Amino acid sequence: MGDPGAYANPRLSSDGTKLAVVIKDASRAGTDIWIYDLLHGRKTRLTFDASLNYSPIWSPDGSQVIVNSTRHNGFPQLYRKAANGEGSDDLLLASNTTDFPDECSPDGRFILYEPNPAAAELWLLPLSGERKPAVFLGGETGGFPGQGTFSRDGKWLAFTEYSGGRRDVYLTSFPGKTGKWQVSAGGGGYPRWRGDGKELFFLGADNASIMAVDLDFKNSVPRIGIPKALFPVHLALVSYQNRLGSAWDPFDVSVDGKRFLVNSPDQPQAAEPINVIVNWDAELKK
Repeated sequence: MGDPGAYANPRLSSDGTKLAVVIKDASRAGTDIWIYDLLHGRKTRLTFDASLNYSPIWSPDGSQVIVNSTRHNGFPQLYRKAANGEGSDDLLLASNTTDFPDECSPDGRFILYEPNPAAAELWLLPLSGERKPAVFLGGETGGFPGQGTFSRDGKWLAFTEYSGGRRDVYLTSFPGKTGKWQVSAGGGGYPRWRGDGKELFFLGADNASIMAVDLDFKNSVPRIGIPKALFPVHLALVSYQNRLGSAWDPFDVSVDGKRFLVNSPDQPQAAEPINVIVNWDAELKK
């Protein structure tokens, strides 16, 4: 799709036609957000300041991109910018914490974000009114939650929780938090929904395989299938992870669940070995 480079945080727009991704600028210490037009094979640069720009997420209609950037006060802060590059950047929240965006709610009313990934909490930032943030999931879950993602109908939230030295994927209802259900079996993280909500994908505990699990929401209590490995992956790791790895988005999936975009290292194929047999004619005479 593109030239080899230092890529991170790939995120597809909801219609699958555009990709937002972080690319490290080899000429300086900064990183920038680029937008790929997947229909026409074009890419455009979205951020131009000499700072660190990470973790792009899309508004539900694909018209805006929310990023975190160190340009304000050295702390990664939440900014909003038109995906076509028009207009100025909108500072959504000024704070003295490290703010990483996880996802916009499907109705566009909230940003789910992690104000301090080291502490591992999930907060909601309203995008209207006073924009006063509030915690959604914290220590009351029994562990350290992060990596939240909404179902397309906005009724469910999948998230990763770190507890007892292991991370697992869970579900809870939104906005009511009326229950908590474990999805992964044996560990996992970075959940991603199929568009119809009937399947959830996540990274296996070994960071070496993409897992899938069937979901059924016909009743108030979700029915969760047995997780299965879809295919192995070899991921490009980045240096700004916490215990959940929340600042690192290793993959994304199309709305139909049939195409995966995986952030992999650039590794040239090893040459096939050549076996040379000497004195082979002597063997024929035996």
